[in-house]
Amino acid sequence: MVMNAIKNPSTKHRYLYLNSIREIIINDSHALESEYNTLCDELLKLSNHQEDRIRTLVAECLGTLFSAYPIDMQTDIQAALMDKDLKKVATVARSFMYSGKKIEGDMVDDAFEDCAADLVKLVASKDRDIKWFSLEGVLAICRTNPRLLAKNMNALLKGAFGELAINPAYIQEIQLPDNTVQKIDNGVPIRRSAYSLINHLVDVGACDKQVVLDLIDFIAANGVKETIDDMFLHIFQVVSQLWKKNSAVAHSKVEPMIAAVDPKFDFWVKNLANESIEKKTVAVFRVVYQMTECAEN
Repeated sequence: MVMNAIKNPSTKHRYLYLNSIREIIINDSHALESEYNTLCDELLKLSNHQEDRIRTLVAECLGTLFSAYPIDMQTDIQAALMDKDLKKVATVARSFMYSGKKIEGDMVDDAFEDCAADLVKLVASKDRDIKWFSLEGVLAICRTNPRLLAKNMNALLKGAFGELAINPAYIQEIQLPDNTVQKIDNGVPIRRSAYSLINHLVDVGACDKQVVLDLIDFIAANGVKETIDDMFLHIFQVVSQLWKKNSAVAHSKVEPMIAAVDPKFDFWVKNLANESIEKKTVAVFRVVYQMTECAEN
């Protein structure tokens, strides 16, 4: 009944049926083994559905199934990642956020490694969602088995570093009734993912110390200028982790970091009553404390 329902394009309850399938395969990814081929075909057909909530469920279902059947699904998944339909590519890239929970075995490693190479290429996509979900997909693989990214590390780092800066193309301007303009930065998720990915690669020792130095240099020159509170806090959380895990390397960058934040301290201290400024100040002081501890040790 459930399988017939998701195949019927006129059903008004497809979301509920897809959610049922999601719950089944999350609890037992082999529970629908007899329907495996049909299920995969239908999920891929729905990967470009006009409703985002449907595509989100499809991505989770595909990712969970790929964890269970990576070798069987590899050809179809890689073909979908190279498809001309941007929504389909974004959905399948997003599926890797749910597929990296268990990667073991040579053939399984090969399947994920090949797909990871495709995701790395997609980071250069001009489509915002494809770029974002590709970064998140690679991050999910990195968290489980970072060595699968080794062959494409240089391209991955180049792509991730290229997404750290604020991209004017993602700034949306909305005209308000009072004739003022509100700016919305739709590039925040991409920058957050890029920072998280590079930080995790450093954390697991997947890249050399030059990456630490380059990241700190970028943050000192550009990261401190972030106006989005959540991004600013995320960036300084990354800095804190870099100093904690790589103090010997990071210590050479104390002066540039202090020089970058020092001009802001007077303003922050005078405006601590503002909740946003208070959070930023605490984040920066936490990093300064981390630097001091590392210097003393």
